[in-house]
Amino acid sequence: MIDREKFGPLPDEFFQRYEELLGNKADKFFEYLVKPLRPSIRVNTLKISPDELREKLEKHYGWKLEEVKWVGYAYYLENIIQNPGATLEHAAGLYYVQETSSMIPVIVLDPKPGELVLDIAAAPGSKTTQLCQEMENMGGILANEASRGRIAILYNNLKRFGAVNVRVRLGDGRRIPGEAIFDRSLVDVPCSSEATISKTWLTAKRWSPGFIHHLSKLQKGLLRSAIKLTKPGGTIVYSTCTFEPEENEMVIDWALENLPVELEKVKVKALEADRGLPGFQCSDEVLRIWPWHEMEGFFIAKLVRVE
Repeated sequence: MIDREKFGPLPDEFFQRYEELLGNKADKFFEYLVKPLRPSIRVNTLKISPDELREKLEKHYGWKLEEVKWVGYAYYLENIIQNPGATLEHAAGLYYVQETSSMIPVIVLDPKPGELVLDIAAAPGSKTTQLCQEMENMGGILANEASRGRIAILYNNLKRFGAVNVRVRLGDGRRIPGEAIFDRSLVDVPCSSEATISKTWLTAKRWSPGFIHHLSKLQKGLLRSAIKLTKPGGTIVYSTCTFEPEENEMVIDWALENLPVELEKVKVKALEADRGLPGFQCSDEVLRIWPWHEMEGFFIAKLVRVE
């Protein structure tokens, strides 16, 4: 039996929905959904090497760090008792506290130094700063953010990280003027965020089918805009931290039917993950991280702009 008190204000409809969606995996889903995750950090390779940072943190704080095999510049923190963001090294921008699954979209996008990259929903800046280090601070990134309140956090993280190849735009990502100039676009969209329930009850308080429908329309608009702004042959990565098919597979299938894109298979070496839910055009090519992978849930799809 599920102990529903662990899930705060989530309605019965939430549990019914995932019991229907996952069948005999539903109990496993609910069990892992509220299970605490190992904290993890991403090393800022613009300022320090992973080995150097590991040595500092182990020496100064006695932390035990385990390398995240499929990233190369990230660590799990095994034995810390304090807030991993409350160190001088963090304040100096030597690392970013970030869930490992949140690092996947940029790895899949694979931006190169010298390219032009769009980050269409950028705040608070975890993926924007990761783009910077993948691009070695060369080329250019347009970091778009619709929320005036969140943009200050984005600026602060870019400054702390030493990011110099970013221009920030405040505005609706669905209404960015211009034509296809970007080599790659990251579309990490606002979503219903069920994967974060273990960290905040806000997700549970706002969950509803109506909210999911509203977000799906927003996500389609952001994806359409990013595709329009990406060069033919350019790559677009779409990602969410929700499990809802209306915000994941259904959005990608809609794009394949209505927009000038083709689907590419998402591949991340040494990463344990699942493919999409069955019954969708994109199912075999996209990637799903479920709570039982012992990471925060994520959905990732890779598209290529065509003429």
